[in-house]
Amino acid sequence: VSINVEWDKHHDTVLPFLERTDADIVCIQELPEKDIPLYEKTYGGTCIAYAPVCRLRRPDGLMTITEAILTRISAQGKVAYYAGSLEAVRVDDENSDVGVHALILADLQKDGVPYTIATTHFTWSPKGEPNDNQRRDQAALFAILDSLGEFALVGDFNAPRGKETFSKFAERYKDNIPPKYETSIDVTLHKTRNNPVENARVGKYMVDGLFTTPGYVAKDVRLQFGVSDHAAIIAT
Repeated sequence: VSINVEWDKHHDTVLPFLERTDADIVCIQELPEKDIPLYEKTYGGTCIAYAPVCRLRRPDGLMTITEAILTRISAQGKVAYYAGSLEAVRVDDENSDVGVHALILADLQKDGVPYTIATTHFTWSPKGEPNDNQRRDQAALFAILDSLGEFALVGDFNAPRGKETFSKFAERYKDNIPPKYETSIDVTLHKTRNNPVENARVGKYMVDGLFTTPGYVAKDVRLQFGVSDHAAIIAT
């Protein structure tokens, strides 16, 4: 499972979803650091790796946002920053590009078979259009991925399918999200839901992805809406 949980805004839907999932591994984007113990308890697994990527100023103080991997089976977790660094994590508000991005990795075995699962929350760009920040960070991310061998990569790529940035991922790795899905944005829960024009625009964005190298086969891939402002990706 992979899901962008949008901080702590959707506990009423995200936590029940986690409680009932039977996934061996869960990749999470935009997870508040303070909520990691809650997620571990609800899911019944362990956070094997997480990367702080920004701190948000809230009325009750600063909230550190992370990308993370949780699992119910034994695994080794690693973190690799490809844009910015842990030291560069700074105070930001929700409307800015934080500029710090990391790849979270899990090396694990299931039924004696080794797997490498990776997740990221890729660089944001205005209105989903490719820009030089995305091009720079994508080159840095590819350099890390090239050293991994075979893997499955999942997450929120902030790049609509069909445009330059998403296409570069799809040229190198297999795009496993079924073509029938035209969007991974849940327009009923997205922050634009009260703005019909913007809501209709983001409602055409297929920005969450599951990419695999040739050694992996993804089956039963589907999107689960009604969980967060992004649909959850579920796959075998």
